[in-house]
Amino acid sequence: MGRRLAIVGFTLVELLVVIVIIGILAAILLPAISKAICASRDAGARTIIGHLDVALTQYHNDFGIYPPGDGSGSKDLVTTLKSEVPRKQPYYEFKDDDIDSNGNLRSPVIIDDYFKYRENESKKTKTADMHRKNYYDIWLKSCKDNGVAEDGINNWQ
Repeated sequence: MGRRLAIVGFTLVELLVVIVIIGILAAILLPAISKAICASRDAGARTIIGHLDVALTQYHNDFGIYPPGDGSGSKDLVTTLKSEVPRKQPYYEFKDDDIDSNGNLRSPVIIDDYFKYRENESKKTKTADMHRKNYYDIWLKSCKDNGVAEDGINNWQ
């Protein structure tokens, strides 16, 4: 009597079924993970805006005005808040990698984007895009942004 050898292993169909199940699970989980990453980056940006609000309030308490800014970037804001006058310490300590090559504060949300800052207090004519009529606006794009500043991360919502 001849013996039959038992073949141990998985068939091709079984392997394909497992691969399909893994693919379906990945398709379900990746959007959720991406939303969680987006939400955490947005929260980090909101935290930075909160710290900048405190620094700007301290600056205003010392000088009675807000730093200059036209909304095209944050270079003037960074330069002013790094200054050590009159407190002998900066209003906000920026890390070297927080500042891009143009001197703007980098966005933690989108690569190659940066915070925008506009001082509104000294403007004689208030425009419709000025959200805090007597103070300043700080904003940047969100990772779920459609290009409109109101849909991004800002200090007026």
